Amino acid sequence: HKDPPVSRIVSVCRPNCAAMVFGSTQAIPTSAYNLAKEKNMEIFHRSSGGGGVYIFPGNVVWIDIGLPPHDVLIVDDLSKSFHFIALAWQEALAGCGLLDTTINTGSLRKSKSFPNTCFAGFGPGEVAVGRRKLVGMSQRRRLHGAFFHTMAYFSFPGNETLNAFEDEFHERDTTLSELVTDLDSEFSGRTVPTDFELGNEIAISLSKLG
Repeated sequence: HKDPPVSRIVSVCRPNCAAMVFGSTQAIPTSAYNLAKEKNMEIFHRSSGGGGVYIFPGNVVWIDIGLPPHDVLIVDDLSKSFHFIALAWQEALAGCGLLDTTINTGSLRKSKSFPNTCFAGFGPGEVAVGRRKLVGMSQRRRLHGAFFHTMAYFSFPGNETLNAFEDEFHERDTTLSELVTDLDSEFSGRTVPTDFELGNEIAISLSKLG
């Protein structure tokens, strides 16, 4: 994103290897380094904030969204700046048949049991089904626009996530399965949309906003 986008951009991204991706200022636990060495995985820091995620090919819907400078969808209040992105995701999911999602319109809620695991917390604008998070989001601002990283899992890698962050776990008052859901679970018995189908629906929704 060195050059400013001239219009709203929706990019469907696909990882080409297994990796753990951490927020821009997040410390990497020793357990993550050990797992990466054992599994021959990559470790990255992304340019936006938020917690750590475990990804591997074919298991995530990873959609980046870019808004050009002065786009009416860019909101100065960072706690509300995910609003339009969340609406686009919610409309895309509804268009694919998942109607009962909710959007977090409040502040960041971190899990006491898993404080540095992205999908265990619930940030502004993130999308859930019931009490379980489905879509995670982070963003970065530049003079030449706003850029949002959004992701949902086809199948949440709970065991791998536990192994990557085991150094940070202390007393737990819940489990990851109570905090996180995924597309395979929510579309059980129905056709699960592809990443390109969801990306296309998100692009259509964003084109109608503002």
